[in-house]
Parts: sequence; structure tokens; C-alpha cells
Amino acid sequence: MPKVSIIIPTYNRANFVEKAIRSVLGQTFQDFEIIVIDDGSTDNTKEAVFSINDPRIRYFYQSHTGLETTARNRGMKEARGEYISLLDSDDLLAPHALEVLKDSLDRNERVDFVYGKIEQTGPKPSKMVDRFLRTIKQRSGKVFNSLILKNFIPCLAVMFRRECLEKAGYFDEDSKIARGEDWGFFLRISYYYEVEFIDKTLGYYVIHGDNVNRDPIKVYLDQINVLNRLSSKLEIPPALKKRALAERYFRIGSYKLLARDSSYKEDFKKAFSLNKFDPKSILGLWLSFLPISLAQRICNFTYNLITNFM
Repeated sequence: MPKVSIIIPTYNRANFVEKAIRSVLGQTFQDFEIIVIDDGSTDNTKEAVFSINDPRIRYFYQSHTGLETTARNRGMKEARGEYISLLDSDDLLAPHALEVLKDSLDRNERVDFVYGKIEQTGPKPSKMVDRFLRTIKQRSGKVFNSLILKNFIPCLAVMFRRECLEKAGYFDEDSKIARGEDWGFFLRISYYYEVEFIDKTLGYYVIHGDNVNRDPIKVYLDQINVLNRLSSKLEIPPALKKRALAERYFRIGSYKLLARDSSYKEDFKKAFSLNKFDPKSILGLWLSFLPISLAQRICNFTYNLITNFM
């Protein structure tokens, strides 16, 4: 049996999936299998996969669901490796990624999930992605209380023991939380297991025309739905849940304000009602009473500082 199973969900990624697979085949560590789950592609994705002749590649085709979570779950159920790693079909692994991640799990039995730094690559960097990458900071140990407040684990350059699925379960296959379920999955793992951060660049998020327009407001709304579901399954302290919800409403309000969507005031007020002593919530409430042009200028000036340091 292979040591590591790499799960690659894909849909109409004929122009990218071959590079993703080759980034795995070029690893310094070679005891792995690659499981490609094709979610009903209608382009030449299958031909791109089969253009690579390597017995470690296992290709599965399924009817289109439109959910990466369904494809990832299928891949994890097919996995035979001791460890599981996730890779989207338009992203890349650094050549030493699997070796570094695997070695970390091998030498530390108390750690069950490891992740590293990632960088973005492509002709035009994304400000939203750059903002997220700057939040990937060193968090090791029992990180649930930190992760619930701010997502700092990317769905790339990660590896975990397969037995984590026994308690954490699989990805939630629901379109209502599709943009937040990678975070929800990592939250469940961090609730039960210890995490280790590796301060090395292990993956590359490839920026292209199909992935740069992810709506941050929809992401945070889905995260709110994730939080509400998790609180019915896990014992989350009420105060911690309120802080986490306030964080999302503040960010939703900020993005709405920057887009001149007048409903931002309601989100800022929700954030304040949930966490009255948080500086961000206080700032949001103050902004909701200012003329929108002035509030927007202040928000635009302070948002990056607040996002990175608060």
C-alpha cells in the first residue's frame, strides 16, 4: 500500500490538471498514489490525465455534482494510503512538499494534521488571495479556538492521518456551505486532533481567469452556516461562537461598504451585538453612523491593517 494518497478533484480542467499531476510525480518522496476524481468533465480532462503513463494514477469519473466536496470525499474513500493530502487540479505542489509533510507526521505521533506555507503564481496576482496568504501564520497544537475566529489553513499543502476521518468525518456535501466547507472540515479535525504548521513554502495557488472572482461575501455567509451547523455537533463555548460570528459579520459589512452596498450597516450592527468589546465591532458600529463616502474612505484605509493584525 502507498504511504500517501493525494486527492485531486477536477472538473473541466484539461488545461491545468496535467501540470498538477506532474507536480506530484516530480516529488522528492515517491511512495504515493494519485487519485483523480473527475466530477463529470465535458472537456478533455480525461484525455489530459491519461496522457500521463504512470500506474500510481487512479482515475475515477462520476456524474456532475458541482461540488468539490463530493469529489474529495469520493477520493478519500478510495484512498489506500496511511496519510492523505489534498490538491486542487489547478494548483501545484513544491517538489519537496510530500517529503516535508510526511516526515513531520512520521516523527511526531501526537500530531495528526500538518500544513505549510503557500504562494500564489500567475500573470496577475489576486489581492484577495494575497490578503488570505498573509493570514497563514504559525499555529500549532490545539488550534481550534484560533481557527474558528480566522481561517489560516489553505486547502493546499496539507496532510493528515487517514484515521482523522473516524472522528472528524468527511466534507459536508451541501451547496449551502460549499464555499466554507474546507474550513469546516479543518475545524472538525482541529477540534479532535493536534495540528502542526511548517514554515516552508510547500504549494502554489495558481491564479487564472476562472478562480479570481470568488465572492468574499458569499464565502463568509457560507462560513456562518458552517458555524451554525458545527455548534449543533460540537461543544463550542457560546462566547467563542459569538466572537466567530461577529468576525464574519464585520468582514461582510466591510466588503459591502467598500462596494457601496448600503446594507453594510446591518452587518456592522450584528457584529457589535455579538461582541461589544471587540475593537473591530466598535469600529464597524461607528462607521455605520457616518456618511457612506466618509465611512468608505476610513474602511478602505484601515481594512488591511485590521485584517492582518486584529
